[in-house]
Amino acid sequence: MIVMKNNELEQSEEDARLQLLMAQDEFTIKQKNLELDKLQREADLVSVKMAYQQAKYDANNTNLLAQEGLISLVDLERAKAKEQEYRNKLETEEKRFEKFEEIISAQKRANQSKIKQLDGVWQLRKRQLESLNVRASMDGIVHQIDVEIGQRVSIGNYLAKISKTDFLKAELNIPESKAKEIRLGQDVHIESAMGRATGAVCRIDPAVKQGTVLVDVCFKKRLTEPFLPEQNIQGFIDIDEQQNVLFVEKPVNIQSGVNSSIYKLSADNTRAIKVFAVFGRSSSREIVILKGLQAGDNIILSDTSDVEKYDQFLLK
Repeated sequence: MIVMKNNELEQSEEDARLQLLMAQDEFTIKQKNLELDKLQREADLVSVKMAYQQAKYDANNTNLLAQEGLISLVDLERAKAKEQEYRNKLETEEKRFEKFEEIISAQKRANQSKIKQLDGVWQLRKRQLESLNVRASMDGIVHQIDVEIGQRVSIGNYLAKISKTDFLKAELNIPESKAKEIRLGQDVHIESAMGRATGAVCRIDPAVKQGTVLVDVCFKKRLTEPFLPEQNIQGFIDIDEQQNVLFVEKPVNIQSGVNSSIYKLSADNTRAIKVFAVFGRSSSREIVILKGLQAGDNIILSDTSDVEKYDQFLLK
């Protein structure tokens, strides 16, 4: 959705990549040198082993000759001393070679840890750089981009809004005087220019704001009509159901439970005659007639405050 650029972050990512490559090359060189040292020490150890075997062989032969009296005891002692010397030297070289292998393993682990650390830094810089390319985390509709080309943004800034159209909810602002009749679970009918849908009251805001109460409507199934986020809608909540009542489209300035004046048309529809009627419960569209009017009466629904002082008047 949005591609951003950060020169400092790009340079930091490149520096981390180069440091990793340099450490890898240094590790390779060190490993090659250690392998060469190991080969040299192995060769030295083999030489000492051969010298010891020769000294041991000479000592055995000297001992046999001494038993036959062919050589002096001094030569025998000299041969035994030489054998002991190379035996001690062999034991020392074997211990040194064993320690050298331990050093090689330790250096290898240390170098690998350093490379792993540098690789972690590089991967972090890469992820930070990739995060500059803002992608949607879900399927939906992008309905708002809050930035412009060239604009500088900071951490925490809102960049865009995206919504899943099949998981929308509706928000209705209900007048405070009507909110007391609303209950969770009541059926709600939503209408818009795009279509209609049926839902239920799933949340009632406990606070009153600017004379209205916010009511959330959750839909009973996924929306099939093309509703859009932030779209203007109308909502009608079923707060009660009454059977066999007389009702009419709600006139202007009429209140429930009050004896109100209203103009009824004469039989020939030429005059408007003031009558008094009492109205009962109402919805946003209709209101129940308790008394004062009969089925079939025609009344004026629009505002009649300008002619309120007349008991009747002619219609043209």
